[in-house]
Amino acid sequence: MPTYADRIPEATRNNIAAVGNAFSTFKVAMNEWVDTLVNKIGLELIENFRFGNKAARFEKGRLEAGDTIQDDYIEVLTAMPAVVPTAGESVDQYEQMPPSVNVGFHRIDRRMVYGVTIWRDWAREAFHDVNKLDEFERKVLEVPYQSLNLDKWIMFKELLGSKNIYPTTGESPTKADNAIEVGVADSAGTALDQKATAENLIEAIKNAAKYATQTVSSDNNRAKVLSSTPPDRLVLFLRMDWATVIDFRVLTGLFNLDEARLGVPTIIEVEDFGSSAFMPNQVALLADEWAFKIYSTLDGETDTTYNARGRYWNYFIHYWGMMSYSLWGQAIPFTATPPAGA
Repeated sequence: MPTYADRIPEATRNNIAAVGNAFSTFKVAMNEWVDTLVNKIGLELIENFRFGNKAARFEKGRLEAGDTIQDDYIEVLTAMPAVVPTAGESVDQYEQMPPSVNVGFHRIDRRMVYGVTIWRDWAREAFHDVNKLDEFERKVLEVPYQSLNLDKWIMFKELLGSKNIYPTTGESPTKADNAIEVGVADSAGTALDQKATAENLIEAIKNAAKYATQTVSSDNNRAKVLSSTPPDRLVLFLRMDWATVIDFRVLTGLFNLDEARLGVPTIIEVEDFGSSAFMPNQVALLADEWAFKIYSTLDGETDTTYNARGRYWNYFIHYWGMMSYSLWGQAIPFTATPPAGA
């Protein structure tokens, strides 16, 4: 088989080495044959930033009035002794027995705007095809919405890693009260291999999922009220690197992580639990899909302003919303602290 050096002339090889990588500037060049002609760009390809927000499924909708949600939780009742009256004795049937109701509030707490300018007269000079010009403008106007998708996902991950969704004790807690530590070392402190640690995480998740859906507990929500989560509302957020280890080290033979389910109907992989994660070694979270309170009063609404003197359009895309978690929603974090010296 002839080699690259055998077939490709040296001058061409050198040129490829020089310009084979994409470059970010374009210098007008005169034509080699007729030096009064200018070489043109023959094809223009247009792409824009895109991002799919995996947290979109948790968005509950729009507030048509007000800026606050009242979140009520009616607690379990305690049985009273039955009254068996004796002959001639009356029983008070009008005694009031008000339910025990806890109240929480969620308020619109973030207002953001994205702006972009379309200067069509100037842009026209950069295109020789009006269809390409239209395509360019469409893609420019898509970017604010895609940027909002990215920011929603980033804010959602910050919520997952915030201490405000977990039961905690004290002024400056460093860990949730109900955090489940995944074994990553043996009794001698020696680090386990990836397969063993992944198996430990799977066992912990399955066990916690059973308790969250089949029993009642006051340990797994901030309000410390007795609660349980219907199985169809349970969702697992799993760090991507751990999901990969589980896929390839433990679930060999299954098509993917979803097939195993881990006792949870919905699994969402995350890169991390936010840039300011409350628990740096957090690897997973079991949560209640209902407990996410994500609403908006403005979500992608667009305002436009035309500057007649400058002949350009300014586009503004608005987002006013809230991202919160119910005080009575179960949130069970899993942490994996590396052994000392690891």
